[in-house]
Amino acid sequence: MFSSVKKYFSDRKRTILSATAFIGGTYLAGHYALRRLEEMREKLVEDKTAKENQALVPAFGNQILEQLDVEALTLDIQYYGKPRPPPPQPSPPPPRALSPESSVPAGSPIPGQASNYDLLASSVQDHTRDATAESWVKEFSTSQI
Repeated sequence: MFSSVKKYFSDRKRTILSATAFIGGTYLAGHYALRRLEEMREKLVEDKTAKENQALVPAFGNQILEQLDVEALTLDIQYYGKPRPPPPQPSPPPPRALSPESSVPAGSPIPGQASNYDLLASSVQDHTRDATAESWVKEFSTSQI
């Protein structure tokens, strides 16, 4: 009995191999095609999402510019990013005779001399009042139109 089965398959060996190769090739080609179709679908979804997000950029950009003080933040970043000269060294006070009844406590600023806080506050106020700087927000909003 086994010899007859063996003879049957040996007589049809070429046909069986051809059919097996065709079925295997078809299976592999089908899976390859499915993978490629899935990749194309994902790419289309990503492109659609990117276009939708791009359409929202001007609307959100205007809201951000209106609701946040972006210009002041930019000026602060520019101010603190610039190298600044070292603070001026206070000159030693002129020698003067202090009477024992002097009412100036130790550590208080000398009258007529600005403290470090006053110098810092005035430099920040001068920087924020700079009228010569053009607003980049205005430039940005006019270029969007």
